[in-house]
Amino acid sequence: MKYLVTGQAGSGKSSIAAELRRRGFVAYDTDSMPDVTGFDYADTGVPVPPNSGEISHPIDFRRFSWNWRVERLSELLAGAEDVFVCAITSNTIELRDLFDLVFVLHLDEATLARRLRERTDNDYGKDPREAAGVLRHNTVIADEWRARGAIVIDAMQPIEAVVDDIVSAVPRG
Repeated sequence: MKYLVTGQAGSGKSSIAAELRRRGFVAYDTDSMPDVTGFDYADTGVPVPPNSGEISHPIDFRRFSWNWRVERLSELLAGAEDVFVCAITSNTIELRDLFDLVFVLHLDEATLARRLRERTDNDYGKDPREAAGVLRHNTVIADEWRARGAIVIDAMQPIEAVVDDIVSAVPRG
C-alpha cells in the first residue's frame, strides 16, 4: 500500500519519515529529495532552474509552486509494496489518488509557531510572513484532508507516539 503523511511545515513529517525508516519501513521525506520535489513557476509549471537565485525567503507562492515530479514520485511508490511518503507540496491534493491512505498531522497554533521558529533543518516558515501563511492554513488543513478520507493524527505527541498512531492505523495482512 502507498501511504501519504502530510501536514504543515513544522508538523514533523521529516522526523516521522526518519522514525518509520528506523522501524524498518520504506519511508521518504521528499522535501529533501531535489530530484523528486522542486520549485516550478506557478504560471507555466516549468521547473525553476537550480541555483538560479530566484527562490528566496519569504517564498512567493503566487510566483512559485513546490511540486512533486510525478514521474520520480511514481518510481518511489513503485519501488516497494508498502511505501510511506512524508510531504506537503503544491500538487499534493492533485496527486492524492496515488495513495491508498493519507494521514494528516495536526497540532495547535502555539506549538506549530514554536516549531517553525526553532527548526534547524529547514528555513521555510522562519520568515514571519511565511509563518503567518503556515499558521493560517493550519486552522483548516485537518478538516480539508478529513473530507478527502484522511486520518487526522495528533502531532503534538512525542514522535514515537505519532508513528505508533500511524502504524496502528495501517491495515494488516
